[in-house]
Amino acid sequence: MDDILILEEDILNNSYHIGLCNYYDNNLLFELSLPKNIFYENNHDQLLDHLLEYSTIKPNWEQIELMKIYFKEVDGFILYTCILKTHYLRLIQRRWKRLLKERKKFFNSTNFIKMLKDRELGILKLRSKIK
Repeated sequence: MDDILILEEDILNNSYHIGLCNYYDNNLLFELSLPKNIFYENNHDQLLDHLLEYSTIKPNWEQIELMKIYFKEVDGFILYTCILKTHYLRLIQRRWKRLLKERKKFFNSTNFIKMLKDRELGILKLRSKIK
């Protein structure tokens, strides 16, 4: 697993990576990343231990994240800042879970079954009067 870390030359501006970041001076800074195939093929805890072992500093954010990397120049140095995309994925997943729960509740209701039965028999009911 020693050769699984992505080299600095492989990091492009506005690119997505899976790895560690570090919160410093009101910025989320890129720390280390892994190739996608290594992430999918290995145990999460083992990968996290490996990333923490090879980290240059002890991260204050010990969680593997999906992040988008941006280059930011400060005093002649380039900072690798990142935006966490894992957070947005969680928000979207929560919203979809809620929608699917509502749909499941609707489809399991007796009104839906009655509506299907009426449709099968050719009975059409108008929900509102046409003006």
